[in-house]
Amino acid sequence: MAAARIGALLASDEKAERSQAFAEMRALARGDLDTAAACVEPLIRSVLGVAAVEAREFCEASILLGELYDMDPDASLPIGAAFMRDGNCMVAYGAAHSSAYSAVWDKQPSELTRLDAAVCAAVYVVPTRIWARGAEATFAHAGMEGMDWLSPYSVTDRAASSHSLQPTTEFAITLGKLLLDIGSDPADTAERALQPEAWFALSVLASGKKEVMASLIEAGIIEAAVATMQQHSPISWVSWHPPVGALAAGIGNCGWAMATTNVPTQKLLDGGFVDVAITMMKAFELRGVAKLSEANVVAIDICLLMLCSLDLTAPEAAPIVQQLEAIPSALRFVLAHPLSHFEAVGYQTEVQAAVICALAFGKEESGEFEFTQAIVASVVKTLLCDFSGFVSAFYPALPIYAFRPLLHLCVSDANKGLLVQSAELSTLLREGLFADPDHARSEGGKLAQELDVRVALQCDAAECCLQLALYPPGKALLAEDAALMHALHALADEDEESGKAFSKDAQKSAHGAIMTIEGPSGLAEPEPELDSAGGVKKGEMARRDGIPQHLMVSYQWDHQVVIERVVRSLQVRGYNVVSSGTKSRSALLSMPMNVRLYVVECVAACVPIVVGPRLHER
Repeated sequence: MAAARIGALLASDEKAERSQAFAEMRALARGDLDTAAACVEPLIRSVLGVAAVEAREFCEASILLGELYDMDPDASLPIGAAFMRDGNCMVAYGAAHSSAYSAVWDKQPSELTRLDAAVCAAVYVVPTRIWARGAEATFAHAGMEGMDWLSPYSVTDRAASSHSLQPTTEFAITLGKLLLDIGSDPADTAERALQPEAWFALSVLASGKKEVMASLIEAGIIEAAVATMQQHSPISWVSWHPPVGALAAGIGNCGWAMATTNVPTQKLLDGGFVDVAITMMKAFELRGVAKLSEANVVAIDICLLMLCSLDLTAPEAAPIVQQLEAIPSALRFVLAHPLSHFEAVGYQTEVQAAVICALAFGKEESGEFEFTQAIVASVVKTLLCDFSGFVSAFYPALPIYAFRPLLHLCVSDANKGLLVQSAELSTLLREGLFADPDHARSEGGKLAQELDVRVALQCDAAECCLQLALYPPGKALLAEDAALMHALHALADEDEESGKAFSKDAQKSAHGAIMTIEGPSGLAEPEPELDSAGGVKKGEMARRDGIPQHLMVSYQWDHQVVIERVVRSLQVRGYNVVSSGTKSRSALLSMPMNVRLYVVECVAACVPIVVGPRLHER
């Protein structure tokens, strides 16, 4: 048997015999898939996982695995499955701590060489190709679930940000710059063969490491990635077929690293990476339905992920939204023809596209895009997975706008109806309120967020609750979750010691949600102080952006008692309130003209209503 003979040669202590095995593997007849697949495990375990094999042979053996994968389109899945199955890939990632790859991580930053970077790239020869086809296809062929790979990988590969033994920042930056050199300007045949994997290795090394990514941006990673992509046609970017498919997969995966490190929007715009992502969507549509089976799944999915990780509501993102508005057919094509890369962690093209559409168009009751139940549920699942799920370790620092897609979907009643059917919505909201001091994202937790991030996330989660409370099915969902209601009460508590709100906006949203769900009896209303004339003593004047806040309340007189209570409550909180039950006309006309025109918020009520803290934004 050819496979047995090759296996015996690979297991030899003599390099010459291993070299003979390499030659026989390269000479395998095209289509001899069984022999090729049978050679994968001995090649990994006898060469890549052995300390005696030096760096150049390690690279040669890894490149040979890529050649086997590429020898025939039908070979890719069997070769990829053999790599993934039975822990073989964990041996390649240095699980035994006795290989050329694991030896790199024992060096000092000053000792690292370009050959060390090539070794780190070589580890990803097969994974880069698997990612290009979409990991789910290989997992299915191997008879395994995605988490069967991710769980052991996250504690095996030293490059991953989830590994307990993290390299120093200096080490990661030094290695990253060497990988960038190979990716942007390979020096010889071996480095050219590893160019796609150098980019892929960069994405793994920099993910979740903000200082490392910042240093790589200074070194020109964005410009180099764009320049490398521009050497090839966009049509070739969106096909998984080598060699361009692997290169686009490696560079595309850098978009994931950028998403995990909150790269500023302006840098991605100025460097041209946003243009690459937009062009990727247009090229995907241009290739059409007939070529879906050849789609470069990770390149498309991760470029979308990079876009939806940006704050598309920020002023600097306006050019991106304009570009998205100019390609509605491409977005619809992505939504209509989903590609699944890694379902267990929500890496599916329709999910990323849905998040983008939620940010750009989610508030609309009707428009260019119609969200489905499956898509909205996937958005919720992805946000929860990033916040506290298995991949949260890859996102140690969340952006302040991480929950903004959810908040936008909470505005439209059509989308609220889909949200309340999402099984994990309550969990996401409950955790996002930060009422649990022991949560990993809370202060002192393993993945603790900076205060400004916690403030923003809690504020958005609380407003989501308020928006849902105003929608009957959403109100029922919140009311049935005792833990969630407990968290809302903790936020609404105005006591400095026991209250859990980080901001007044979050407190007001929680207060409004409780009032809507439980009625006034559910709240501990602050007792108004009386002035010397027996009237309500107003609290400190509420201001927004330095401007005093005024409210005019108009209502149906059958509810005067309730509205008077609301007015007193608002006055206690510092609002200057006039109503149709008071001298509203004279009071309103006595205000300066600029106040009447610009800072009066009008509340018209025939039944008790809740004023959202962000009414002024709408």
